[in-house]
Amino acid sequence: MVSVTRKRVIFSPTMAPRILICLSPRDIIRLRLVSRYFNGITRDKRMWRILYARACLPHPPGPFEWQPLSFHEQVLIHSARTSLTWTLCPILNGLTLIQGPRFTSRGVPKIQPWHFLLGRLLVHCNSNQWQATRDMRISIDTEE
Repeated sequence: MVSVTRKRVIFSPTMAPRILICLSPRDIIRLRLVSRYFNGITRDKRMWRILYARACLPHPPGPFEWQPLSFHEQVLIHSARTSLTWTLCPILNGLTLIQGPRFTSRGVPKIQPWHFLLGRLLVHCNSNQWQATRDMRISIDTEE
């Protein structure tokens, strides 16, 4: 049940967690800043356990009864931040590299090709492709 007053809309305490589980963990944390009412509603333990169980993000096993509410919140928020900042790019033979954080700035110059070693694998990166070479005789030449 929703009651509407002149200045605000008040959700019943049983209805709000059902609506809030459709939001992302970051949005729920942002909602706490709106008012004291939402601050109290977003601290519902059942809601965070449902969010934790449904999360598509990597997280430790759970939820368990012995895990505190703050643990569920912190893990989900940390996982969401990590997934926004870092991406996984598959390259050769199922090998997965973590591509660096996505920083955006004004006037980014064209990315030059670069090389790096990953164990015995030499990886050559262009702006639009990745190539990996498994060669025991790797020599790195510096271009000037």
